[in-house]
Amino acid sequence: DLYKTVSAMPETASTAAFTKVIGRASLPKAPAVGASAPAGSTKALGAIPATKVNPATPAKPAPAVTAPRSRAPMLAGVAGVLVLVGGFVAYKALNQNAAGSPPPTPLGQQTGAPVPPTVDLRGSFKVLDALTDFEKGASIQSANQALAKLDSLEPVAQADSDKVHVEFLRAKAHFVIAGESADSSTQMRETKLGCNILQDNEGRASQTRFNDAVRFYLYGDTKKGLAATC
Repeated sequence: DLYKTVSAMPETASTAAFTKVIGRASLPKAPAVGASAPAGSTKALGAIPATKVNPATPAKPAPAVTAPRSRAPMLAGVAGVLVLVGGFVAYKALNQNAAGSPPPTPLGQQTGAPVPPTVDLRGSFKVLDALTDFEKGASIQSANQALAKLDSLEPVAQADSDKVHVEFLRAKAHFVIAGESADSSTQMRETKLGCNILQDNEGRASQTRFNDAVRFYLYGDTKKGLAATC
């Protein structure tokens, strides 16, 4: 009967009716609400019991990375100590200078090698030549005056010719005193002093313009028949 009924239906209606019947026959009936499932049946998907899962082995914690310590504080501390030490040393030095050191010596009073004063050697020699020259009125007084001036002029003379000039004038001054003195012992003493000076400087005088004058006092002039003073 079913087959006949379906066959009598149009093609579309019969197909739909067949599908509906097959669908009802193939689908399982849902259990009623509150009904318990028969023994040995599978429970609903939503009620699957939880399975026991072994807990995973806990991962080892990563070693803590220690950041490198900054050296800036240490360097700052060292710099501070150096500044303090330097300040202390400077402070002590200033105190020592203030307490124990004498005040600075003025420029004109500084010690050390004496600085020869500026002297007009040419003018001084010109005056001294006159004081020891018989032809220009030299006397015992002028000769002693020349000796005093020569003592102060000696440190200023630096060149060999100037040194020889000083010694030559010193010898002439002694010769003037000997020639103007009436005392024979004074004459001998002063002549000897003058000759000793010339003899000591004969070698150095040979390289200067005073060579002939020194030799005249020491040896005289045989050509002119003049005897030596010494």
